[in-house]
Amino acid sequence: VIGLDIGTSTIKAIKIKKRKEGYELLGAEIFSLTSESIDEMEPEARTSLYVNSIKKIIKQKNINSKLVTTAIPGDSAIIRYIKVPYMAPEELKNVIPYEAEQYIPLGMDQIVFDYQVLNEVEEENQKKMEVILVAVKNETMAQHLDILKSAGVSPFVIDVDSFALCNAYSLNLQEESETGVKADTVALINMGAKFTTVTIVENGIPHLSRDINIGGNNFTKEIQREFNLSFAQAEELKKQQAVIMVENEDLLLSTMPTSED
Repeated sequence: VIGLDIGTSTIKAIKIKKRKEGYELLGAEIFSLTSESIDEMEPEARTSLYVNSIKKIIKQKNINSKLVTTAIPGDSAIIRYIKVPYMAPEELKNVIPYEAEQYIPLGMDQIVFDYQVLNEVEEENQKKMEVILVAVKNETMAQHLDILKSAGVSPFVIDVDSFALCNAYSLNLQEESETGVKADTVALINMGAKFTTVTIVENGIPHLSRDINIGGNNFTKEIQREFNLSFAQAEELKKQQAVIMVENEDLLLSTMPTSED
């Protein structure tokens, strides 16, 4: 199974294998989708671009697999955190569709949904379970599956991108950092081309996830407007010249690649 990240700027694929001592990286590929903004493309052209790019990336020798794990963007999913009385797994399976109807503003026949028990808590001397509900419109899921099918791959798991990032973080989590301070609560921030996703994780459990409508394309379009460039020219200028500085007590400096690199 390969991990396939279908973004709005690039498509990434990774193949790993579990060993006794950890995980071995077998292959990783990144394909740029287009030099222009994908939002300005017609839906059919955009779908064709996705399909052809996925076909190319899975043909790479170090990737080469027809079974994939993918993710739905957070803005395409309805995510709700609820609490229910403690019950056996089989009982919860029967009850959860009725609970979901109260929290998801769509008919159950309009969505694909799943759930996960996050934690067990006690409130007012009653044992309860914290449960996360995730729903996706049938139409959104069908479009995602059609792209995979047209590209000749089959889904093994379909996740939500923020939770996939959380799983990756939890897998690599060390109980104590190098400073000896245990990070009980962290914010995972993933900036993509269109959105920035912020997920608050406490002891390995995601408690809040939000998509902010600001990403790398916003900076590209601002450069494009300021210097009267094409989107492709502005994107290249951003990659070659941009510098991001974040100051705190330890002064962390991060720079994008420059023309000298």
